[in-house]
Amino acid sequence: MPDGTGRERHLAYYRRKRLIWLLDRLVPKAESAHFEPFIANGSAVFAWGRRLRPEERHLLIEAAASPASGVWYESKILAWCESCAEEEVTSLLDWAEPWEPVFRAKGVCPLLPIPEREFFRRYRDRPLRHSLMCAHLATAAHRFREGGDFDRDVVRGTVHLLLRLLLIDSAAPCPTEPIPDSAENWKAWLDQILTTAAFADVRDAGGEFLNWYGHVDPERAARRLWVSCHGPDDWRQLHQLALQNSDCFIYARLADVMPVDRLDLWDSLVLYESEDNGQMRAFCRWLPAEYADVLRSHFDHSDADWGACAYQAYLAKAPEAVLQHQWRRRESLPGWQVRLLDRRLFAPPSIRPGPVVEDIQEAEWDFRLEEPFSRRGI
Repeated sequence: MPDGTGRERHLAYYRRKRLIWLLDRLVPKAESAHFEPFIANGSAVFAWGRRLRPEERHLLIEAAASPASGVWYESKILAWCESCAEEEVTSLLDWAEPWEPVFRAKGVCPLLPIPEREFFRRYRDRPLRHSLMCAHLATAAHRFREGGDFDRDVVRGTVHLLLRLLLIDSAAPCPTEPIPDSAENWKAWLDQILTTAAFADVRDAGGEFLNWYGHVDPERAARRLWVSCHGPDDWRQLHQLALQNSDCFIYARLADVMPVDRLDLWDSLVLYESEDNGQMRAFCRWLPAEYADVLRSHFDHSDADWGACAYQAYLAKAPEAVLQHQWRRRESLPGWQVRLLDRRLFAPPSIRPGPVVEDIQEAEWDFRLEEPFSRRGI
């Protein structure tokens, strides 16, 4: 029957996905041959490619250029980034030289500025990283101005991403004026702050493209930049904004700067909330291990991801003896909790549940965040 055939294909797809996920975490880093039978799958391409030695990385480019190549360009580029040695991570910004001939020949361009994102994630020297990215932005902006349609397609995503990352990473001083209270005031604040000395290097690099930041949603872009200006000494004003807005990046920043002894201030953000806008993930990341027991009240939340996030954080933070006790009474637990507890106690560390349930939209553009054995995946 067609329905049965469709269901069988669906189940086979998820079985393969889980198998590759397990193999990628259990197979030694030096062994790539295990993934060759699944090379038509994007996750398997990534698992194979990230195991290549530095002198073998060209195989990913050759595979992408092959006439028989599938459409897994993002997987191959991401594997090319992952297989880059730490001492050569700056070379990720020069990705166009080896990869652009492939995209020209195929008539496509990268959908996401993956190498720039990976460089930002891996390079730890903030001042030098900022300088290198400003230079890269200036080059991309020049190419967009002077190049043809293909050139603009190649660098458009790069310009957008670099503007956002550089502005947020500029370490601008914390605003002293009251929190803007309307879309118009947020836009006015954004226009004013971008003229200050803290963003001079980004203005010089981006030129007229600085206006791209916040073009679609200036109020949200302004809040994101406002949030990035707050450090550990400025958390009170940030907490006030979190009570007024439900942007996930506000909660994420609050988790970075909130003092470890202020559990009480999370009450207004995570108690009695019916919708998850990222506050539970932020809370779980912030929560000190000695407070792990407070997560128990969230396990049966009406939002499945909220409850699962609380449970996975509990598994990561609770003492081993407590989890063993829970295992001995597992017949009283929901099935999804039993499966996660089983993995936490008895699986190899590389395939144990993560400390939080990642945002589903984040996982959609970065499959490394997917966990097919989570409550969501099951």
